[in-house]
Formats: sequence, structure tokens, C-alpha cells
Amino acid sequence: MSLQRELRPGVALNLGYFRTWYGNFQVNDNAATTAADYDPFCVTLPATDPRLPGAGQQRCGFFDIKPSLFGRVDNLRTLASNYGRRTEVYNGVDVTMTARFAQGAQFSGGLSMGRTVSDACDLAAKLPEALFGTDAAFNGTSAGTAALLTGVAGSWSSMLACKVTPPWSAGTQAKFMLVYPLPWDLQFSAIYQNFTGVPVTATWAVNNGIIANSLGRDLSACGTNCVPTSAFGNVELISPGTTYEDRQQSVDLRFTRVFRVGRASLRPSLDLSNILNAGSIYAANSGFGSQWLIPYEISGGRLARINVQLEF
Repeated sequence: MSLQRELRPGVALNLGYFRTWYGNFQVNDNAATTAADYDPFCVTLPATDPRLPGAGQQRCGFFDIKPSLFGRVDNLRTLASNYGRRTEVYNGVDVTMTARFAQGAQFSGGLSMGRTVSDACDLAAKLPEALFGTDAAFNGTSAGTAALLTGVAGSWSSMLACKVTPPWSAGTQAKFMLVYPLPWDLQFSAIYQNFTGVPVTATWAVNNGIIANSLGRDLSACGTNCVPTSAFGNVELISPGTTYEDRQQSVDLRFTRVFRVGRASLRPSLDLSNILNAGSIYAANSGFGSQWLIPYEISGGRLARINVQLEF
């Protein structure tokens, strides 16, 4: 649903509300097991890194299959609705403005706010194995952006993460563009963008000795003659939709000069990208440890570029 209103000649305000819901989710069911075949356990979050939300506190909702059923796999790919309720709904609002002024000046921009709420708690209660990130089946078969799982393949997400409700700020973007004519056929334009940072995740490889204290037994993967470090369980320490890197912002400028020769025109331009030299993080190490959150992909640095466009 959208509404457009002319505030004055050349100035228009646009309002839009959007709601999208998804269905026909799929899931893998290990038909060789039932929900009762998975034993719950908790872990105490490491207190060594203050950046970790809830450091030093206990996090529960993880599972381990009973040792007698370890390795028994009979996966059935089917609709999630056969086991429980799964919803994913997006709500968003866009507010934009466009304006044209005398002598060719232009302005456009606005805010986009939205979030996707995903709820699979009913499904996860009946299929605990769905919390194990073996693939993306439970993580994003819809066209939506929210995900129940955020970990690497082979990691357990907590039952606490079965409902993902990101803050509105996580889906808020601001974009503005200004075009302004200068003397001598020069034209100046600027673009400003501000949007949320990438989600922060933490996958912790917990050894058997730590998990066994809560589980009441050794991990099923441990086998016989088990010692504390002979098996590990990967667990997700941060619920999705709760923690993000710093917001990303960029400012780009362009100066253009127009030369006209008969019916042809030549447009050389100077582009200045990321003039703030922002080093926004695009991807970082998600494995919890000494290398956690060390970036391995950041935005490009300040860049100057010359372009020439010929029209005839």
C-alpha cells in the first residue's frame, strides 16, 4: 500500500507500507529418531571476551542425540507444516521525498524501515534435529531475509533462537541524493547511505568435558574410552537478530563537466567514492576464540576515478 502527495510544485512525498508473508517451508526429518531421542544440555558462556553478549552466563536449549542412535540417519525431506507451525512475516515502511528546483537542482531520499519476524518454535519442539545446522533447509527456504539458524554446518542453535525478532533499527536504511548545477556547465552530485551492520555470530567448539557436566553423560559422538577432549560440540552462542556490527555509512561525490559539439556531448567526470574512508565490516571470523570477529572483508577505501562519456 502506498500514498503519494504533492506538497508543493516540484516536491512530492511518498509513503508506503509493505507486508509479506511466506509459506511452504521445507524441513529434514530424521525418521529414525523422535523428539524424545534428543537430550538437552546447557553451556556456560566464556567470560574471557566482554564483547560476547551474556558472557559468563548459562545458555541452554542445545541437544545431543542418544548414544544408541548416533549415526542412524533416515532423512525425509517434506513440508514443515506436517510437524508444526512455521511463520515468517515481513513488515516495512518507506518514506521518501523527491524535489526539483530551479536551474536543474534535484533532491531525493528517505528512510526505509522494516523487519522480518520468523517463528519456528512449534516446529523445533517436535523436530529438535532441525536446530542442527547441517544445511540451509531450516535456515532460509523462503524468499525472506530472516533466518532461524545462523551458524556453520554442523553446529547447534539454541532452542532460544526458535523465534527471531530483529530490532527495527536492523532493517532501517537511509539514502539521500543531491544534484546541483554549478557555473560553466559543471554539475555536482552527492549520495549518502546509512544502513545496518552485518549480523554478529559466534560458533564455539565446546569439548566433551564441558558439555558432559550438564548433559549427564558423554557426547554421543565420543564413543567408548572417552576423554574430555576426544569429542566436541559446535554451539551458537548468540541468538540471530540480536547483535550487529557498527552501522555502515558512505558518502560519494561526483563532479561533471559537459562539452557540446554540434549534436554530440562529452561528459568527463570525477568520482570520489567513500570520501569518509569508512572501513565498514562486511564479514568477520565467526569462530569463537582468539580470532573471533577479526574482519576478513571490509569496504574499499577512499577512491578517486575519472570517467568520460560520449553521446552522439
